[in-house]
Amino acid sequence: MTSKTYGDLYNYLGETVDFRKDEAGKDIWDCSGPGKLEFVRDFCKEQELDFIPIERALRANGGGCDCEVLWNTQDIIADEVALPLE
Repeated sequence: MTSKTYGDLYNYLGETVDFRKDEAGKDIWDCSGPGKLEFVRDFCKEQELDFIPIERALRANGGGCDCEVLWNTQDIIADEVALPLE
């Protein structure tokens, strides 16, 4: 299996969270909700990665939900950092 990085996770979330504008020009996106990391969990499952240490790292760095991972954590945990395997 090829090693995955936080950059791979950020790219996945960028597509899944889908930041966009509505008809009125307001920013909208899809998020699993406050305190949830469902898209992160889905990524970990698909990639056979251990969710728990990734969740801990994300939450410790401001990633309380899927969209916050992109807003907060992406600037703290570098793209090239490897994700732990399951």
